[in-house]
Amino acid sequence: MRSALYAGVSTKDQSCVTAVDVIEFRAAWTWKSGLTKQKAQQNLRSFLRMACRENLRDLLDVLKTIRLAKTDIARLEPQPFSEAELKRLLAQVPKTFVSDALKAARLTTLIRFLVSTGVAIRDAVQLERENIKGGWLRIRRQKTNRPVEQRLEEGLYQELLAVANENPNIFSGMEHRPRIRPQAPTTVGRF
Repeated sequence: MRSALYAGVSTKDQSCVTAVDVIEFRAAWTWKSGLTKQKAQQNLRSFLRMACRENLRDLLDVLKTIRLAKTDIARLEPQPFSEAELKRLLAQVPKTFVSDALKAARLTTLIRFLVSTGVAIRDAVQLERENIKGGWLRIRRQKTNRPVEQRLEEGLYQELLAVANENPNIFSGMEHRPRIRPQAPTTVGRF
C-alpha cells in the first residue's frame, strides 16, 4: 500500500489495493494529533477515489471516522493574549525598534487593531483608508470571502489614521514579502 501511495497505482492495478492494505496503512500512522490524522485520512480517501474505482466502496467503508480527543479540542481553542502578555508585547515594540519610531508606532497600532477587532494579519496588512471610513471597519476576509462590518473604537480609529499619514494603505510597507532562500545550504538556522 505504501508503495502504491507514493508511486501511484495504474488503472490495471486498481483492485490490488485491499481493505486490509488500507487498515494496515492507517494503523502505521504515528501522529499524536487527531486533526493531523483526520487530514491524512481525508487525503487517503481522495487518493482511493482517484485510484481504486472498482473496489472503492469496500475501501472507504473500512476508514471509520477519526474523533478528536479532548486534548485536541482544547489545543484548537483560541488562546488570546492575557492582559499582562499584551502589555509586555506592546512595551517591547519601542525597545525593539529604537531607531525607527514610525515602524514602532505602526506595529503598536497593528497589534492594538488585531486584538481589538480579531481580524487576521493577512487582512490587516492590506487594510486601506476606504476600509475604515467613518470609524467603521468594512472588509471582506481574504480566507473566507465573508464580509466584516464592525465599529472601531474612536481612539483606535484616530490612531489608524495617524499611522497611515497620507498613504492609502494603513500599514504601508508591512505587506508580506516572500523570503528569498539561499541557493547553497547554510549552517545558520532553518529555512
